[in-house]
Amino acid sequence: MDHQDTPSSIDNPGLSYIYQDHSNVRKREIITSLTNRIRDNIQIAEEDMAQVAGSFGKGLMTLLLGLKNGNVPITKEVVIAAVKNMDNGKEVMALLLDQRADEAKITKEVLKEAAGYGRSGREVIALLLD
Repeated sequence: MDHQDTPSSIDNPGLSYIYQDHSNVRKREIITSLTNRIRDNIQIAEEDMAQVAGSFGKGLMTLLLGLKNGNVPITKEVVIAAVKNMDNGKEVMALLLDQRADEAKITKEVLKEAAGYGRSGREVIALLLD
């Protein structure tokens, strides 16, 4: 990730992702913002990370987690957003635990959110118990 060509090579997958089936304007704005931040080596905002964890699949999260740890915050809010991801919560949480377990703290509040969040929450709790 520290190679000089990395920001420009990341820019292309990010832009390609924008034009996939993401008709939601807010999602496109987030991806555009993330692409620009990656290219310019600027820290990703906690709010953007929470939005990615809660609304996108593991592809975009994998890209972001591959960046320098200091540029991608994994906070309690990001972990809770992953729990609430109806379509990809289990996969995003597994990725967070696999790559950044030291930052992806599983607190009482995270478990409480998971317990109240239907099928997605049950899948995340099962993952945590494994």
